[in-house]
Amino acid sequence: MTDTDQRPQLKAAEVATGRADVYLQPGPAGKRWDSCAPSAIVEAAGGHCTDAFGTPIDYGGPELENSRGFLATNGHLHERVLVWSRSEQGA
Repeated sequence: MTDTDQRPQLKAAEVATGRADVYLQPGPAGKRWDSCAPSAIVEAAGGHCTDAFGTPIDYGGPELENSRGFLATNGHLHERVLVWSRSEQGA
């Protein structure tokens, strides 16, 4: 996705509907509640969501910040995007 004017929730909805394959926010991605509903929608549609490093987001934990980014994919591309993202981030 390249439209920088869209909100992250709408970008994740594009992944859920199949209009986009990937949404990656490699840096801080707002608060946890900003990605909770998008995660549920993407995963209900068969996609996959994690932080930008591939770790599941703990919505019940004490941390409120999405400091490790956000990745939503169609599910098929998730591992490939993580490999690319890690190489770009030097992880």
